[in-house]
Amino acid sequence: MAEPGCRGIHHVALVVNDPDAALAFYRDVLGLSVIDRPDYANNPGSWLQLDNGQLHLFQPLDPAMNPPHFAIEVDDLASTVASIRDHGHTVYDQEHRQGFGYQAIVVDPSGNVIELNQRD
Repeated sequence: MAEPGCRGIHHVALVVNDPDAALAFYRDVLGLSVIDRPDYANNPGSWLQLDNGQLHLFQPLDPAMNPPHFAIEVDDLASTVASIRDHGHTVYDQEHRQGFGYQAIVVDPSGNVIELNQRD
């Protein structure tokens, strides 16, 4: 059974109550740089660059349907998903959206949401 090709943290996504206040804190207080973010109007927020990862701030309409999560960058999403499924875990496929990478979702045994992300 092949092991997943996990490369590192792609991003951490935080649900925020006030996207403008959150952006001001992370940009102006912590000094993170704002980067381009694909447009999705129902979730206001910002993306910021860390050294070798990103911080995504967002305010979803329904946080239960789009919870806080972290994303792991993978080399080959299909083989990573197959390996996780071979270990008996459910992986949820996601529709590809340009600019977001190819994604799948897995939930760990404690209920933490993990996005698997292969760059476009």
